[in-house]
Amino acid sequence: MVKISYKWFVLLGFMSAIFYLQSCEKDDICVEETPKTPFLVVRFFDETNRSIPKAVNNLELTAVEFLNLEPAVEPLKYTGVTEIRIPLKVTGNFTEFYAVINSGIDGLENADKIRFQYNRSDIYISRACGFKTFFDFNVMNPLTISEIEAGTDLPGIGSRWLLDHNFINTTINNDNEIHLHLFY
Repeated sequence: MVKISYKWFVLLGFMSAIFYLQSCEKDDICVEETPKTPFLVVRFFDETNRSIPKAVNNLELTAVEFLNLEPAVEPLKYTGVTEIRIPLKVTGNFTEFYAVINSGIDGLENADKIRFQYNRSDIYISRACGFKTFFDFNVMNPLTISEIEAGTDLPGIGSRWLLDHNFINTTINNDNEIHLHLFY
């Protein structure tokens, strides 16, 4: 009977691990620093003095398609900030949000429906990271802000709080710059 030593199993395991690690290619690992799909960067301004940034308080953004899902999807929440980053949908050419300002403050809540329309460009990064998406806003109608329609369980029906907008950059290929000014 042949006696196999425990050391041979350890050596075989060690050699297998080295072989496996050497066969790993650069595309097999997506490092954290790899650029991803950029966010839409929005800065808020005072409607009466358009050069002064204005902080939003208790702002909640909920994607329209997530509104009545079970289990519920948490809205994006911002307070006391003049600048926010918004993810856009990479599977279609528009994204819709309900934007509720003063959320949770009785009598002061107000909601608008925002629709962003854009064209997408998917750029291949690597096998491990997949694709990232760049966005080009539709020149004719990049943004629609509307009142909340009746029958929706959101506050502020009949009055808009977002009064105007100005696109600074209609192409989103990074999130290191402001793309949109919203006035309220």
